[in-house]
Amino acid sequence: MITISSFKKANFGTIIKQFLIIFFPLFVLTSSIIAAICFKEVENSQHNIMNNEIHNISLQLTMIESNLKPVMQDLLILSSHHEMQLFLDNPDATHQKAMENEFYLFSSVKKSYDQTRFIDDTGMEIVRINYDGTSSQIVPQDKLQSKEDRYYFKETIQLERNEIFVSPFDLNVEQGQIEQPIKPMLRVGMPVFDKNNQKRGIIIINYLGEILINVLGSEKRLGQTVIVSSENYWLINADGYWLKGSSPEVEWGFMYEDREDRTFGNAFPEAWQNVIDTETDQFYNSKGLFTYATLRPFSDSGFESGQKIEDSNSLLKNYHWKVVSFIPIEVLNSNTWRIAGNFILLDAVLALILAIGAWFFAVNRVRQQQAEEALRNSEEQFRGAFEASATGIVLVRPGGYFISVNKAFCDMVGYDEAGLLAIDFKSITHPDDLEADLENVRLLLAGEIPSFRMTKRYYHKQGHIIWVLLSVSLVRDKAGELLHFVGQIQDITERKRAEEELLKAKEIAETANQAKSTFLANMSHELRTPLNAILGFSELLGYSTNLESEQQKNLSIIHHSGEHLLNLINDVLDMSKIEAGLAVLNEKEFDLHHLLDDVENMFRLKANKKRLQLVFEYTDDVPRYVQTDESKLRQVLMNLLSNALKFTPAGGISVRVRNSSSRKFETCGKIVLLFEVEDSGQGIALDELDHLFEAFVQTKSGQKSQDGTGLGLSISQKFVQMMGGDISVTSEVGQGTTFTFHIQAEVTEGSEIDTAQPARRVIGLAPNQPNYRILIVDDKKNNCLLLLKMLTLPGFELRDAKNGQEAVDIWAEWNPHLIFMDMQMPVMDGYTATKIIKSKIENRKSKIIAVTANAFEEERMVVLDAGCDDFMRKPFREAEIFEMMNRHIGVTYIYEEELQSATTPSDDLTAVALATLPPELLARFETAVNRADIDMVESIINEIRLHNAGLADKLMELADMFEYDVIADLIQG
Repeated sequence: MITISSFKKANFGTIIKQFLIIFFPLFVLTSSIIAAICFKEVENSQHNIMNNEIHNISLQLTMIESNLKPVMQDLLILSSHHEMQLFLDNPDATHQKAMENEFYLFSSVKKSYDQTRFIDDTGMEIVRINYDGTSSQIVPQDKLQSKEDRYYFKETIQLERNEIFVSPFDLNVEQGQIEQPIKPMLRVGMPVFDKNNQKRGIIIINYLGEILINVLGSEKRLGQTVIVSSENYWLINADGYWLKGSSPEVEWGFMYEDREDRTFGNAFPEAWQNVIDTETDQFYNSKGLFTYATLRPFSDSGFESGQKIEDSNSLLKNYHWKVVSFIPIEVLNSNTWRIAGNFILLDAVLALILAIGAWFFAVNRVRQQQAEEALRNSEEQFRGAFEASATGIVLVRPGGYFISVNKAFCDMVGYDEAGLLAIDFKSITHPDDLEADLENVRLLLAGEIPSFRMTKRYYHKQGHIIWVLLSVSLVRDKAGELLHFVGQIQDITERKRAEEELLKAKEIAETANQAKSTFLANMSHELRTPLNAILGFSELLGYSTNLESEQQKNLSIIHHSGEHLLNLINDVLDMSKIEAGLAVLNEKEFDLHHLLDDVENMFRLKANKKRLQLVFEYTDDVPRYVQTDESKLRQVLMNLLSNALKFTPAGGISVRVRNSSSRKFETCGKIVLLFEVEDSGQGIALDELDHLFEAFVQTKSGQKSQDGTGLGLSISQKFVQMMGGDISVTSEVGQGTTFTFHIQAEVTEGSEIDTAQPARRVIGLAPNQPNYRILIVDDKKNNCLLLLKMLTLPGFELRDAKNGQEAVDIWAEWNPHLIFMDMQMPVMDGYTATKIIKSKIENRKSKIIAVTANAFEEERMVVLDAGCDDFMRKPFREAEIFEMMNRHIGVTYIYEEELQSATTPSDDLTAVALATLPPELLARFETAVNRADIDMVESIINEIRLHNAGLADKLMELADMFEYDVIADLIQG
């Protein structure tokens, strides 16, 4: 560095005087010449920019017109094609197929039309070809739609021969929403006529507008300098809206409510007046340089001689866009300053060269002295930083020996400086890290890497290990010869120790979580297995006609108690699955309106019994078919309604559903459904609200009722959160409570929803079937006996085994058609037995159904991976067994008459239904109910069965549960 004091020591005044005599005249002369050249260059640059913009506007008009001109010709070709005319004259399947193939070939070759369609005069699509950007597809007949209400059909069908319909250039809209990603679209159509000059429909082709937009995507250059980018090259419609603008946020304003004011006119009012007044022009204003031209893409139809666009089609005559190039004033000024800056820089460089030449001899010696002083200062600064650094720093010779080490590294490894300078780095490196260290050094010397960084271990002088983070680079001389390595070392021993402790803690946590999962699986098996026998045998006994009335009632109590116990177990297991992270979301299509009606019917009787009003209502914008977890949504609604009924002594309960979607969710294909469950019950104290959703916590009212597990609200909250929402509650003691929750769902068409079949009981096998052999494998005798009893009546050939080994032996000898395989058994479990059986090529025809008491959904994938053909969870129902056998081996059955009446729905348990009974019978029934005469009630219900079997079944259900007050209310109307 050169300082003023050093110049004074070298006769500074003389040097300055001589420097000015030489430098000043030369500087004035060169600066004047450069200024003149600069002014001329700026003038030429502006002239070139203006000419360039005019040329580019003309070029873009030509390119857009050339892209659009074939559209009219293509439309004419399609409308006059031989196969099309044959179909119009004789619209049979053969001609339709030929026309469809011609449309497909047209779409595949052109690749510029999103859709090519023929729509008949009623608005129904006859042929539609979709192009997805890579290939064309013929839309199946069952997917074709009516377009009678679409504007393009209504306008085109009104046209006469040779009249053309052209839609506004806009974005494609599907189901009321702008398609994402956006798809610019231009629809062109015309009517077609048969040989009798009768209008038979229209042809519509959807031109992919992105092709036009991309024409505007190239950058314009002046020399090698970008003057205007594609962001300042615009396409504007007749109303002043950007079709291609400076950014996506200003484009297509007429398609978005929040962009309606984003027009060229609002952004540039002065310029817009010029643009709309003239066809083509170029002008400056305070904003910048505007160059524009009017594009009338359909002023020349492109038809051959004798064909034209009718004058009555005024839309085509006035159809135009504006192509605008805009160079902001800042860019123009920047270009001017860029040119000026180059010349200023040139002037400065020349001045500098002159100054250096004049100054060189005077300051050469000073510079040399100053450089020597700076070098000494630099060495002192480096040595100070080297020694004071908290990071270890070492210099190492190519042979590996230390040249220099700082104090931090000495302290790190326990050696003094002299001790380290006497050894090489390999002497203190852990042998397991040496190979990787040397390989990094090899790559560094070979020039394959500029430096390297690695974690390694050093031996401390006292023998223990030091973990370090080592960074190494090379220092070479001017000739490129290696001088030494520079290494920086950070002690990370404590961090490594913490990482090891964290890893151990993670392993312990994973082990505990696995143990919890195993416990849950075992609990599921141990709890659900005996319930399978309880519910299964009670269901079988319920079919018996030999039981006395008292026995039937006891059996009904057993079955209902078992179902209640199963619900309690499911609550506990659901909560356990949630806490263990095992709960999964099973999304599928379902009928939301049907679900709401089903839940309403489920609780309607209970509400009537308590004389409560139960109101379900949902707004018109709530879709019918949605996709989310139907089971979890149903459970949440049932939990909330059960609580509302339990704690509402008078008044009523309202369930409200509405669509509260916002743009945030609409853009990702989701809607938001808001549910409210409001009651006029006892309410919840303020101090209890904060703990309401905690597991096993009940309010004071809930504790008094002595009903439930205290898990319902906690499970509901978790399920709602899994479905992308949240739940909240507001309540006032004595006034009532409102639970509000929302979930996310997708709207669907309902095409994949299964139609439920009416329940029927199997009493035998249909004739002309094989003698089906069924093997039952279960180590629990009761479960095995349950399946044997269920399958004996229809007439299957049955055998059983109590473990997997027995199952394999029986299978080898007997070759059953189907095996019901328990998965947890002694000696050999079901997984191993299944793999052995499925590994035999000759057994590919045998079907294996896994029967497990595990309540977790992920168990399904485990058993299917083991080779099982299907999965059935305990406790199961008789209908599930028979449906599974029909699905996998094709068994068909003989059924009892359907449980529901063919004339009166089984859920039609109303005063109107009772009023259809004979008056004498209804009077005797009312007397029996008022007396609570069990035998007489049962006898009269059997008489009612002769008139209405479905009604009798519902009345018997109420009688079995001693709901005589509900029956009395129904009789009294």
